[in-house]
Amino acid sequence: MVLTSSVRRLIDHAARRFGYRLIPQSLLDLDQIDDHASPAPARRKTGPTTESAAYLRRANPRLLELRTLYAGLNPALKTPLLWTEEYASQTDLTNFRGHSAWVWQRGNPSLHERAYLLAAYYVLAHDGLGLMEKLTEDGAFGAIAYEIAGRQVSRDLLDSILEIDFLDRHLNIVSSPLLSVLDIGAG
Repeated sequence: MVLTSSVRRLIDHAARRFGYRLIPQSLLDLDQIDDHASPAPARRKTGPTTESAAYLRRANPRLLELRTLYAGLNPALKTPLLWTEEYASQTDLTNFRGHSAWVWQRGNPSLHERAYLLAAYYVLAHDGLGLMEKLTEDGAFGAIAYEIAGRQVSRDLLDSILEIDFLDRHLNIVSSPLLSVLDIGAG
């Protein structure tokens, strides 16, 4: 696998000099690009589990505790420009990965699916770690996900791949044996 990744990067580097990028054929779905293709990719949306919905509510004791702690902070540290209580309270916590104040992911409906397709191919062209083939999307908590080339793709997944790749380029997080990462909050 390391050899395959190394060879892919070498060929991709050579192709870049001529204005091309190397993308695995298994990830391409040219029917989704063609105007006369089969129907548009299916959007998949799943709801929260009963347990998640019970926990992700505004009356959750832990959330109320955090609000109390936040209220005690120096006002100079917490004066919002945008994130007022009114603005932030409009988001349904059980759909926090969906279209919301945090992640804007809806636009012109006729362009929306193609925008996801284009974004997915951009990520593929810049995915130096091959994460598109390793990571998966479950569509949970309101994430808008489309099937592209046989896999579920969401804005959250695409953003995560680009962010991890950025961190690796600048900090060598993947190849550094001395680095441990603890992700708190999956965000």
